[in-house]
Amino acid sequence: MESGQRFVFEANKDHWRGAPKLDGLVFRPIIDENARVSELLSGGIDITIEVPPDNIATFTASPNFVFYEQAGPHLWYLVLNTKAKPFDDVRVRQAANYAINKDGLVKDILKGTATVADSVTPPAFSWAHDDDLKPYPYDPAKAKALLAEAGYPDGVDVTFYVTESGSGMLSPVLMGTAI
Repeated sequence: MESGQRFVFEANKDHWRGAPKLDGLVFRPIIDENARVSELLSGGIDITIEVPPDNIATFTASPNFVFYEQAGPHLWYLVLNTKAKPFDDVRVRQAANYAINKDGLVKDILKGTATVADSVTPPAFSWAHDDDLKPYPYDPAKAKALLAEAGYPDGVDVTFYVTESGSGMLSPVLMGTAI
């Protein structure tokens, strides 16, 4: 093992079920999504997960790759400090929810590879997901009205932090910028 670079597994030739078909496996954590794509295209790796949405067509159009898509447990969310202004007011939190065009994020950035969240439990966890919940719709007028009602008729200035990598979410910088 090379910390943070690779995990090397060697086949156990004396396994009770017989020797494996592979001599071993190498897992390489490649955090940068573009680097993962480059490595796959160049043959530096054989498999990857979380292909950036802009690159899916590259792999689905090529006979050299097999592409599998499945709903996963990932969930994009914003963490709001509800103990500090302005998010200590529920109307401001609701305004933020109405102000984000979640359908646009799914369509334009994630290229239809996701669905709009309706709760903190994604549909992949069907045993805990409530199908009766509905997401907040995109409604900028309602967001502005809620902000005005909360005492912020001219909007609010907030600092928004986005992790560049390691979030487990696709395209965090693009998504954060759009939000």
